[in-house]
Amino acid sequence: MYGIVEKTQKININQLPIDNENTGFYYKLNSQTTRFIKFGKIKNGFGYRVYLLCPKCKNKFNNLYLSDSDILLCRFCMKLHYKSNRSNDPKENSIGKIKRYCRIHFKANDTQINLVIIHGISPSKPIRMKREKYKHHCRILHKLYYEYLIRLTK
Repeated sequence: MYGIVEKTQKININQLPIDNENTGFYYKLNSQTTRFIKFGKIKNGFGYRVYLLCPKCKNKFNNLYLSDSDILLCRFCMKLHYKSNRSNDPKENSIGKIKRYCRIHFKANDTQINLVIIHGISPSKPIRMKREKYKHHCRILHKLYYEYLIRLTK
């Protein structure tokens, strides 16, 4: 089962006391459980950048998340996704598709996007876009809008 990052307890690298001698840190999860978190260091131009090492995949991350079995893992090992990437509401997915398409292909602002979503009006043609390309993008946008209307009525 996939989880959502925003609903999972996390530990950020900035929350931990770090000095140059330590290779890890004991972190108290609750009154009975403590976990040893290893640090990874990467040399950059002015010193070192410190990361948390995931105990399962051994990759470097700024955040580790607390699993159900009280183990700190990265979001990939826990199969976590951001809420914005995964919506169970088909209507929200359709609106997101319309907004992304308008921003990418029409360089539309929020007012123009709202006109598309509320009234189905295509955004104006960008200055350097050829007319055939504009018509092509309008057809795709109208298909997305039609899908949105169908999902809205369900």
